[in-house]
Amino acid sequence: MENPFLHYVDDFEKEAEAFLEKYECADAIENPRRIPILDIATRLMSLDVIQTECLSPDESVQGAIAFSKGVIDVYDWKTKEYMGFQVESPSIFVDSDIINVGRVNNTLAHECYHWWRHRNYFNFKRVHEQSTEFGIRCDKHMRKNVEKGQWTDVERMEWQARTIAPKILMPRMATKKKVDSLYRELTQGTGLAKDAVTETLIAKLADFFEVSKQSAAIRMVELGYDEASPFTSSDQSEGTTRESKDRKSSKAAQHKQPVTVKKAFELYLENEFLRAAIDTGAFCYADGYFAIRDDHYISRMPDGGFCLTDYAKGHLSECTLDFSVKLIGEDYLIHDASAHLMYRSDTAFKKQTTVDANTQNIELFNKAKDFENKFKRSKSTHKTATELLWEYIAFR
Repeated sequence: MENPFLHYVDDFEKEAEAFLEKYECADAIENPRRIPILDIATRLMSLDVIQTECLSPDESVQGAIAFSKGVIDVYDWKTKEYMGFQVESPSIFVDSDIINVGRVNNTLAHECYHWWRHRNYFNFKRVHEQSTEFGIRCDKHMRKNVEKGQWTDVERMEWQARTIAPKILMPRMATKKKVDSLYRELTQGTGLAKDAVTETLIAKLADFFEVSKQSAAIRMVELGYDEASPFTSSDQSEGTTRESKDRKSSKAAQHKQPVTVKKAFELYLENEFLRAAIDTGAFCYADGYFAIRDDHYISRMPDGGFCLTDYAKGHLSECTLDFSVKLIGEDYLIHDASAHLMYRSDTAFKKQTTVDANTQNIELFNKAKDFENKFKRSKSTHKTATELLWEYIAFR
């Protein structure tokens, strides 16, 4: 069955203007002003915009969109691996490594266009074809050396979004007005020719519309200002990404998760940090957590075991080691470039429990070392977490 929502575009300039009319920016078609693309995404489209996640280690993926709930692959610089980020509602992802506002805005415009024109295509496939595709990974791996007639539907959609995003941010009539105004400002009374001030003008134009200088130069050439041609190559300063020291770990993992004794023992054997923390004797196992052995946090049950106090349940980060659960997917690299552009809800992920030396756990470990000498580890009154784990060994 042919998908009736496969959108075709005859005039890209008119398409961009139609987008602006749809989303409360009709005046910006002729009157130069910045397009509030983030507001369009969040307020008018009701999309979640996530800018905390890195989407790839090599800048190949700068944006993504989930049209419905599903799991998006994100890259964790701390563990150097991909993991799954669960989304429950339509969401836009902007790669967290992007630090140039122009590139951020272009990515937002790109994903917003996908939402406007392409979401019904995926909805139709999901309902009528039982498709598992729920989102698009906006990837530089899209095939570029094939005839457009040989493109898949999603490749055509990606091409549309890439082409139209800059036109949304810099509408043709408004941009021409601004360029002409800037030329008058920079040449009037100076005796300078257009060519002499073009580079300065591009920087001012980019700043005004909050786009990259490369995008501004390309847009000028599209609108007939050929003198901008020498400045259409990538600006390395704009392409700079965060340094490794500034990159934060992914927020995809679910923190403060309970753990079974069996899983805790497995992690105890392989995780040096957890082993050192538990061996202090300062923690006891209670309600699936390893809590600081203090009456403020734990209480003894009639059967001799322990449970968390109400205070502890409401302040887990203060008193319990942080076990996290993350989703680890199958091999991320897909050789079919077309398939590589899509997220599928049937991708296999497995849950992996881990414990890291993060801020919470380091603080708890230091507190445990302080408490270590205060605890009287009498076997007749209680068992330490270490003893509990070794009992599990014997039982096995």
